Amino acid sequence: MAEVIAGIPELIERGKKFTYENFSSKSDYGYPNAYSDERLVWTHSVIGIAAQIGQSPIGNSIARGLGIENDRERSGKI
Repeated sequence: MAEVIAGIPELIERGKKFTYENFSSKSDYGYPNAYSDERLVWTHSVIGIAAQIGQSPIGNSIARGLGIENDRERSGKI
């Protein structure tokens, strides 16, 4: 578990680098329409850590931040 938690600060720093300009491609009107590859990889990594942490205050907080708590609740993993 310590290895999993040790990876959180690095993911936080990577996440702070996302801005409106770089988190997705934009439509002709400037609206986001698809996450960037970097954002998808980062999100996948965060979801992986949340799954490894499991049901805990940290895991639940990550799930809420990602907007996946309802999915976890339905699956009985929260």
